Amino acid sequence: MNPQPAVAWTTSGAADGNSVTAAGLFTAGTTVGQFAVTAQSGTAAATAQVQVVAAGAPVTLISPVGGESFRVGDVMTVRWTAVNNINAIVVQVRPNDASGWYKIVQSYVLRTDGNWGAYQWTVTPTIGDNVPLVSSQARVRVYNYWVETEEAISPAVFSIVPSDRIVMAPLTGGAGGVSLRQTGHGFTVVLPDAMQYRLELFSPLGARYQTMHRAGPAQVDIDRVPLGAGSLIMRLMTGDEVICRQVLQFE
Repeated sequence: MNPQPAVAWTTSGAADGNSVTAAGLFTAGTTVGQFAVTAQSGTAAATAQVQVVAAGAPVTLISPVGGESFRVGDVMTVRWTAVNNINAIVVQVRPNDASGWYKIVQSYVLRTDGNWGAYQWTVTPTIGDNVPLVSSQARVRVYNYWVETEEAISPAVFSIVPSDRIVMAPLTGGAGGVSLRQTGHGFTVVLPDAMQYRLELFSPLGARYQTMHRAGPAQVDIDRVPLGAGSLIMRLMTGDEVICRQVLQFE
């Protein structure tokens, strides 16, 4: 019989005090978060994720804990645990540490609800009084509805990035053979004729974002990521003549 190859166990977070024995017994250190435990035998390997929570904490946030990235329109699952005498949890988000907290649940989640401990939220571009959520410094907070100091907050920041989806209204102003199409990170304006074009981008309130001068025929690629979520007005001109206008909704 061929001897079975030995299994080697490793874990992330060793600097935080995590350890795993030769038999695969994981011992948590002092840091709350998600860690990987890997078993390797020869060329075969398997990894499991282990969530370390605070001992004795009334409320513990399991996810998101930081480092994640969510697009607007994605479903974020906010996971938590709470001691048995807590029966209502408030779920909030903030775009950065200088911002206030905003509820992503209208009031609270009850222990008797089907989404207790795993609330699914469709990420929106704004929250509250039209506060932008697109950020690389976002955090989630959960707390006991009856005792707000019994809380848990994402220990590190995560990102909310704009959606790839762009809704394009029909071209107005005759269009003049101009066409638009969505690309991976924005949109492309196709200029068909050999003339000088001026392409302008505005906010809905009329603030000018960008002006580009191009000679056709040509394609102009617009990266929408720096523009964030929301609406944009594009105006295309030759001289003083408006060739077309376009309303773009970034979701």
